[in-house]
Amino acid sequence: MFRSLHRLVGLWSIPFTLLFSVTGIWYFLERTNSAGISDESSPSSPIIEVYDNSNTPENLSYSIDYDKAINLAQNEIQKLKIGTILPPSTYAEPIYITGKSDVPLVRKRANRIYIHPKTYEILKVQRAENISTTMWLNDIADPLHFGYWGGLITKIIWFVFGLGISGLILTGIWITLKRRAIKRRKSRKPVMGIWRFINWGIFAAMAIFMYIILITQYNISTLSMVSITVGWIVFCVLAYYVFEYRLQKKSLNK
Repeated sequence: MFRSLHRLVGLWSIPFTLLFSVTGIWYFLERTNSAGISDESSPSSPIIEVYDNSNTPENLSYSIDYDKAINLAQNEIQKLKIGTILPPSTYAEPIYITGKSDVPLVRKRANRIYIHPKTYEILKVQRAENISTTMWLNDIADPLHFGYWGGLITKIIWFVFGLGISGLILTGIWITLKRRAIKRRKSRKPVMGIWRFINWGIFAAMAIFMYIILITQYNISTLSMVSITVGWIVFCVLAYYVFEYRLQKKSLNK
C-alpha cells in the first residue's frame, strides 16, 4: 500500500514540486540579492525633509487620519482593496499603504502608495500594471508558492498537495527501512551498529542548539518551552512506534 501510495502521490505532485522548487530558488536569489533582484523589487521609500521635529506627537500613529489616507490611495489606484497600512513613527517617514487591484496573481505589495504624514501629499505611487518584469516575478512568487492567489479554493488545493509532498518523506522512509529490516533479519546483521549512537548524538546536539537559540534570541516563555518539549516527545514516541515497533512486526511477517 505504501509503495503504491508513494508512487501515486509522487506522480500527481510533480507540478507542485516543480512550482515549489522554482519559487524556492527565486526566494534564494532574492535574499542573496543576486543580479540586484532585491534592490529592484524592493525600492526604498521616499525621503521626507523635516526641518523641525519639535512638534512631532509622542505617538504619531494615533494622530494619523487613516480614512483620508485610504481615500487618497484609492483615488490614485482604482478599485484598490487596502491590504496593509504602515504608519510612520516620525514626520520624516511616509504613510505606507499597499493593496490589491485588478491585476491578477501579484501580491498586495505590487501596489504601493506613500503619503506625507503631515500634509497628506502623495509622494510616490507604484501601480501593479506598470511594474518591471523583475518586480512582477517577485510579486507573484508568494501567491504561487503559498497558493492564496485564488482564495480559499486554491489554499485547500495547495494544502492537500503540500501535505502529500511532505507525506512522501514518511512513506519513503517506511519503504526504505522496511526493505533494510527484511534484508538485515535474513543476514542477521546488527541495526546500524555504532551509527545508532552517532545519530542520537547529532540529534541531541541539534536539540540543545535549538533550546539555546529559543532562550537567548527569542526569550520564549516557560509555557512555550514546555509546549515545544511535549511536542518533541510526542513526535519521538510516534516515530519510534511507527518506524521501530510497527516496522519490526511487519518485517517478522516477511
